Amino acid sequence: MFLVRFAVPAVAALVALAGCKSSGSTTVTPPPPPPVISILEGNSQTATVGAAVAVAPAVKVSTTTGAAVSGRAVTFAVASGGGSVTGANQTTDASGIARIGSWMLGQAPGSNTLTATATGATGSPLTFSATGMVGVAATVNKQGGDVQFAVVGTAVAARPSVKVVDQFGNAVAGVTVTFAVASGGGSITGGSQQTGADGIATVGGWTLGQGVGANSLTATATGAGISGNPATFAATATIGAPSILAKLTGDNQTALAGAAVATAPSVKLTDVFGNAIASQTVTFAIGLGGGSVIGATPTTSAGGVATLGSWTLGAAGQNSVIASAGLLSATFTATAQAVLNAPQYNGTYTGTWTNTTFSSTGTGQAIIAVNAGASTANITVNVTGNVLGTGGVPQIIRNGSYGATSAAFSGNVAVMGDITASIDATGHIIASGINVPNAAITRWDANGTITATTLTLNFTVTFTAGPPAIGSINLVKGP
Repeated sequence: MFLVRFAVPAVAALVALAGCKSSGSTTVTPPPPPPVISILEGNSQTATVGAAVAVAPAVKVSTTTGAAVSGRAVTFAVASGGGSVTGANQTTDASGIARIGSWMLGQAPGSNTLTATATGATGSPLTFSATGMVGVAATVNKQGGDVQFAVVGTAVAARPSVKVVDQFGNAVAGVTVTFAVASGGGSITGGSQQTGADGIATVGGWTLGQGVGANSLTATATGAGISGNPATFAATATIGAPSILAKLTGDNQTALAGAAVATAPSVKLTDVFGNAIASQTVTFAIGLGGGSVIGATPTTSAGGVATLGSWTLGAAGQNSVIASAGLLSATFTATAQAVLNAPQYNGTYTGTWTNTTFSSTGTGQAIIAVNAGASTANITVNVTGNVLGTGGVPQIIRNGSYGATSAAFSGNVAVMGDITASIDATGHIIASGINVPNAAITRWDANGTITATTLTLNFTVTFTAGPPAIGSINLVKGP
């Protein structure tokens, strides 16, 4: 009880209001102070986003002296962070406690708050805090580096990456992601990566295979039940720059001078990995020997092949044609055979023969009659003097045929034995005889040349005993 003293006028007024007489002093009881609301439990918790906190927040309402206040209404409400509550409206029990049904945190990681309000209570409203933690990995999504193009054997421009998130799309850090080549060959670096704070993992590098076409790469996040696992990235390997011009057919051939080779030269144009390059112009040009080409600028096919139309050789001997594409080139060679021009030998050749070893000599004559239409030739030989030790060679006629590059004669001459002779397109003569009637001689051989105006031979006579004898024949065609 408090003793309150009032001035007289004030006392008179109070007495009047109370309907009683004033005795000059009185005792008044003031209203009790408001109750106090305080946090009992459930503050400063941690839970996975979208999940309920482990301890449902509770408050206690009591008097200033600590006595429980029952029947007091308390309202719980989400203040920040999203989420939801059940049993938001509660009444304190006999112990002065009011507890929410449940508090489900929001879907975003970070701070969440909840208020508890008891109208008129000191400390109202109270604020509970909780931290929402990212959930487990639920989905893996391609982040960047999908559907690219790069030259075969080179790295793609954008390194493939994935993002790992929980069920609410929040980035999940620390998840191991394994990258691996799935198709197309090629290689990777940094194949095992961990997601960062942003949930992203990026392969070190991806080099495409050596073949043109589709390549693929997979990214697998470690964990069970992860949607989108593995993520597959696609890339297309495109043809590289022309790097190789290889000869395919038509090299090292032989044909008559002035005639076309049997197989037209062809080349294949590829990149450094052997992938065919189509629609490129290849130029064929004459190198050695002269000659000519037809269809000198073919375009490579889908298989990278370009074929010259035809190649006609020039002068007798080595000929070449060069195929080029940009800075690349390939050289084809061919041997041009001289053509036997038999009609030029028509006529009568006269002169002498000399046996140098025995210092003997005599005269000789060769009459050549060519039938160009039939490709045959008759050679009439008449030699005087001690030839092969048996005197002169009477006039004889040898028949033979000739072709584009050579002529051949064979048969038996009574005073010379069995002979063979050939003339090639350059006018080179090779002749020999065996079964010579002179028993002291085992064989004779001759070689030399014939032109449109001269016939020259060097001969060797081989004896059964002793060294051979050598000599020469020199004839000149008359007018």
